[in-house]
Amino acid sequence: GVVHSAGLPAGGMAQRRTIAEAGAVLAPKVLAMGPFAELVGPATPADERPELLVLYSSAVTEFGGVGEGDYCAANAVLNAYGSALTAVAPSTRVLSVAWGPWKHDDWQDEGLKAADGLAAQVREYRDQFGITDEGGCELLDRLLATGPGCVLVLRQPIEVARRGWSEAINIDSLVGAASAAPPGQRFPRPHLRTEYVAPRNDREERIAQTWGGFLGIDKVGIHDPFFDLGGNSLVGIAMVHAIEKELGIPIAPAVLFEHPTVAAFAAALESTEGAQQVLDTSSARGQRRRRARSGNRR
Repeated sequence: GVVHSAGLPAGGMAQRRTIAEAGAVLAPKVLAMGPFAELVGPATPADERPELLVLYSSAVTEFGGVGEGDYCAANAVLNAYGSALTAVAPSTRVLSVAWGPWKHDDWQDEGLKAADGLAAQVREYRDQFGITDEGGCELLDRLLATGPGCVLVLRQPIEVARRGWSEAINIDSLVGAASAAPPGQRFPRPHLRTEYVAPRNDREERIAQTWGGFLGIDKVGIHDPFFDLGGNSLVGIAMVHAIEKELGIPIAPAVLFEHPTVAAFAAALESTEGAQQVLDTSSARGQRRRRARSGNRR
């Protein structure tokens, strides 16, 4: 038989992922399916087909996760392909196992290292409800004896597990826990590839001060890249919420990730406000025209 357990961890917010980075996560799961289809299909001589094909999937396809869009997609493809192979493999039992967290399963912590609160909650959940090596291997032996199909493995009832996992990765509570450091508790600006350039106007000054608070840095230059300063996705979202309150305007988190310096961020906000003013003006004119036409008809 063949056991396919290869995989790579996900890497963060979709807005910041490149096609190549997502492709690397998809590859171990998705690219294996074509060769497996040939291996277990009718075109392969019967004596060369494996009796058993086990595909290791993940419960992330059931519960989701923060920053795991590509990993979830990879396992969803694997599950779908496993079900399809079950129907066409004439002599191979194809079993897809969507494993919940294992106690030792810290291989995805690398993708969470920038979000300490999230990493800690996921680790706590894994310690409490993770599958042990002995228990997982014993269960796999039992599953292999039952026949082909797709199975989800958890140590809790599914609804309880879904609720517990959702609480562990609650993005709102994690963002809410992020806070700004007061000026006296910030570190000096680190050595960066950019020279320090002071804010040039009030808006840049207010944005730089907010960045400095959430990043814990004393002086933030207008050309200092957010991620070079130690920023991460969760801090960025919390910081954008704070700037929304400071400036009194709605801001999408994507603005920060697409414009990751104070200067570019401030300029993007000005462009957004200008576009909104044009939209509001156009909408008002349209309403006046509609009212005028309505009055003429009457």
